[in-house]
Order: sequence, then structure tokens, then C-alpha cells
Amino acid sequence: MTTDLFDATVGNLAWTYAELADALEGAHVERLDGGLVSVSDEAHPMANFALIVEPSAALLSHVRRSAAFRPVFNVYWPIRVGEPRPQPGGLTEVWDLSILAHPPLETRTDRGDVASLRLVPREERADVAAFMVEQFFSASRRNYRSVVAQATARSDLELYALPNPIPTRNAPYDAALLLGRTHESVGLYNLCVRRSLRGRGIGRACVRAVLDMAAEAGLPCILQCENRLRDYYVGQGFRDVGTLVIFNAR
Repeated sequence: MTTDLFDATVGNLAWTYAELADALEGAHVERLDGGLVSVSDEAHPMANFALIVEPSAALLSHVRRSAAFRPVFNVYWPIRVGEPRPQPGGLTEVWDLSILAHPPLETRTDRGDVASLRLVPREERADVAAFMVEQFFSASRRNYRSVVAQATARSDLELYALPNPIPTRNAPYDAALLLGRTHESVGLYNLCVRRSLRGRGIGRACVRAVLDMAAEAGLPCILQCENRLRDYYVGQGFRDVGTLVIFNAR
């Protein structure tokens, strides 16, 4: 049976978001029939959010109650290509992301531009998470970066790094990324390349490596990205499957 790429993408987003929130101390994650709700005393969108899979009046009412009295609470609402944007009362749309999927490769590539990613052992995850946050979220506030790094390091998601061939104290890695695997897809998250090496094809090589992992499992590869990066991934064979509309419930 052919996998519905949109459904596979949404399922992966929900599972990965829940795994990251679960890794934060004090976060309470509810996995509901129609979506996902996480609440915490931590004023951070990684700990206070909802993801809507199948909208209903009851679910949206629960989301609004969960958001009450919290200074930060985001609602992530994925829609298929061509579907109208949701306009829920009491929520303010703030931005959106592209959600893309790459159908399974029939065979793994034997090209030389595939990055030699290394699965990061538990004792090294904090270092790689710090590198990832510095590269990917450098413009964010320190507290925001700290919470993302904690979730990344403590979660059970697969964390991969591309070591610097000549490592230095300030540049131990060339690139890093997170993988979220479900039985329907392989999710690529937070791909980052060291600033001084960008534009040299390292990011593309990392994408090829992840596509190979997905091909080995016979699964599509999915991701979310800022709209400005959409063409970068489409150029590597990814397809538009929808949009992740982001609302603020505060």
C-alpha cells in the first residue's frame, strides 16, 4: 500500500515533537486522538504547545484551556497542499513553515557526495546539541537556546554529527542533525552546518546520507523548513505536501 506522504509527515512531526517535549523536566505531554498537547511551567514553546492532527471543537477548547495563564503557547496546525488555511477563533497566526517529503529511493546511492555521519553516543550528545543550537538558533535568546539544547541532548531521538577531520576546540564538528523515525517515515530535523563551511555542499551531502538511511528502511524522508529553504530541498527531490501554520494562543 502506498504511504500517504502528508499523513506520514504529520505523524512524524507529532511523534518527534512529543519526544522532545518529554525530554524536558516538568513538561506534561498528552497524546490525544486528534493531536498533541504539552504544558509546562517553563515559558518556552518547546514545552508549551499543541499540534493539531484532526481538528474538533472539543480539541480546540482543550487547547485554549491548556494555554490559559501561560505566557507562551504555540499551536502547530499542518494542512495539505491546496487546503484552506484554518481560521480558529482566539488564535493569532504568526507564521508558517513548508512541509516536504521525499519518496523512498529505490536503491541507495553510491555517489561520493554522501556525508559520513556518525551516530552520537549518549555521553557526547550534550556537546553536539550545543553545537547544533549555536549554528541553528544563534539569533535566539540564551534561554531559548538552552531549552532546545536540553531537549536535544536528553531525548531518545537519533542525533548525528559530521566530525571535523581536523578537530579543534572551537570547531569539533562540521555538521549535525536530528532524526525522528516512525514506522511510516524518517524525519530530518535541525540540519546545521558550521558557518565557515556553508556553501560547500556539506548540507547536501548530509541530506543524501539521510535519504540513504530512509532508502535502507524503505521509507520516505520528511522535513519542515522555513519557506526560504523550500527551493533548496525541492532541488534535492523533495515535494511539497503541505504547510505548517503556526498560531499563538496568547
